[in-house]
Amino acid sequence: MPAELDETQKMQVTRQARDCIAKANDALGCRLTLPDIRFDLRGRAAGQFCLSRGVLQLRFNSALFARYFEENLTRTVPHEVAHFLVYALFMKNGKKRVRPHGPEWQSMMRLLGATPETRHNFSLDGIPVRREQRFAWNCDCRTHSIAKRTHLRMLRGEQRVCISCGTLLQFPADGSDS
Repeated sequence: MPAELDETQKMQVTRQARDCIAKANDALGCRLTLPDIRFDLRGRAAGQFCLSRGVLQLRFNSALFARYFEENLTRTVPHEVAHFLVYALFMKNGKKRVRPHGPEWQSMMRLLGATPETRHNFSLDGIPVRREQRFAWNCDCRTHSIAKRTHLRMLRGEQRVCISCGTLLQFPADGSDS
């Protein structure tokens, strides 16, 4: 079992998130409060901002944080807080759809004094990683690898369009998957 964060480290992560939000509040003249913080994330992701059953959450991967604590404290925490800020400032109450790492998120990262990077390059050796099942869907120009959750929504009628050729994605008639 990989090492997990101790209580002191969890308090440091919480303090870093609180400091990021305070910095944004000062710069933007708003009064946002800290979302719930959880250390239950598993797999490849170091962190995640989500809205779960009406509760805003910042979730962190305790095993990855324990192994790469300083890097995650300075990169992952501002990254996820920036997602929270974008939600609170641009998306709450259905105001606007924004790209996950689009210009709004990038500006929040800069406001927090962080580089707008979207991926970590941490070694996942010894970290439990769940592999997501994927399915092949075709357009006129190529085959797309679609995650199971999206695949199921598409089978129920949700349509996706290829951003390269503009045609609807189609599931192969023989039902083969990758």
